[in-house]
Amino acid sequence: MRRHARSSEQIMPQNKNVFPARIKALHMVNAPSFFLTVFKIAYPFLSKKIQERVFVHPNDHWKSLHSVIPSEVLPEEYGGKLKFDSCINLLEDIEELEDHFHEIFKFGYLKTKAGRESFRPICQKN
Repeated sequence: MRRHARSSEQIMPQNKNVFPARIKALHMVNAPSFFLTVFKIAYPFLSKKIQERVFVHPNDHWKSLHSVIPSEVLPEEYGGKLKFDSCINLLEDIEELEDHFHEIFKFGYLKTKAGRESFRPICQKN
């Protein structure tokens, strides 16, 4: 265990700044029990900023989840009001835009403003 903790300490600082997205909050729902153990080990090695943005909600304890995410936008299985059919439609919409998402999520950035602006209309689509 001591060796594992030492290698975790060396790995975490190197990897914590390489994820190419800006995360405002991360809510983990229905995480398996072993995850909590792993999370508690990794927690001290995360930056204070990340520690404040990661939330673990216990199984079937939706009160803490509903305090930060309105139940109107959560599926029924998480104590929300969103019907399962709405979730299926969302998945179909995402699948239709799969190629577009692959373009957006390529590593790097577009150097021209016109290139960046070409992605804007899809983000504003309702």
